[in-house]
Amino acid sequence: MYYLSRLRDLRQDHDLKQKEVAELMHTSNTTIVNHETGKVKPTIAQKKMYSEIYGVPEDDIDCEIRK
Repeated sequence: MYYLSRLRDLRQDHDLKQKEVAELMHTSNTTIVNHETGKVKPTIAQKKMYSEIYGVPEDDIDCEIRK
């Protein structure tokens, strides 16, 4: 699945650790792991936060969101 590696790739492109992203998003490291592995889909708000952290438009983050 493309979107699974995309979140991980964006994080790695910015030289961030999962723990650092979790702190920026005010969530747990487990949440970031679950998003990157596809175990849990991010919410709309979380996708927006990823967009802000990685400096890319939300539309460029290719992932399914939780409804």
